[in-house]
Amino acid sequence: MAVVVLAIKILRHYLYGVKCQIYTDHKSLQHLLNQKELNMRQRRWVEILSDYDCEILYHPGKVNVVADALSRKGNKHAPDIVALRISVEAHKSRYSVHPGTNKMYRDLKQVYWWPGMKKDIAYFVETCVTCLQVKIEHQRPYGKLQQLPIPEWTWENVTMDFVTKLPRTPRGHDTIWVVVDRLSKSAHFLPMKETYTMERLVKLYIAEVVWLHGIHLSIVSN
Repeated sequence: MAVVVLAIKILRHYLYGVKCQIYTDHKSLQHLLNQKELNMRQRRWVEILSDYDCEILYHPGKVNVVADALSRKGNKHAPDIVALRISVEAHKSRYSVHPGTNKMYRDLKQVYWWPGMKKDIAYFVETCVTCLQVKIEHQRPYGKLQQLPIPEWTWENVTMDFVTKLPRTPRGHDTIWVVVDRLSKSAHFLPMKETYTMERLVKLYIAEVVWLHGIHLSIVSN
């Protein structure tokens, strides 16, 4: 169902005010709109679908030959996971010395190739923690800050920050965790202690934010 919702979001400007039919090989999705008990994710899906005049129809997978032709066609290139393993071995193994983007690309292209290879290698090298720590003086200066794109839906993209060193409350809280939706600007202000562990923060975030709005697509924080 997540794929159906994503497709509707992308094509929404064609679907508003128009009756459309959605074909899926997942038969149970036909009855999603009529179910009485839904989890939080399903409720979000139904809420999105309610804005459109859509009819979900079952189309058996074995007769969906068009989709099979696209999803099962042969691929002569290495899968992404293989490309990632190659990059790790070429950059971080005991036999390498964390080469830069150009050298790593020249060495690998003699033996391997995959779509977007040079771009992937550049990103891998730029995000290597060891290189960022040791070679910082040789890095290119960072560019100017760029404005983030405007989100399409509420609570899919959020920002967060911590307000610390506040007067301690009777319950021992001395910090406020601020979580803001980038589209609607609505926010959650979570009282906490500065000494909370990462595990404690994760549980607090799930209990106070995720259960209400679902999983976010991106989180921006300093």
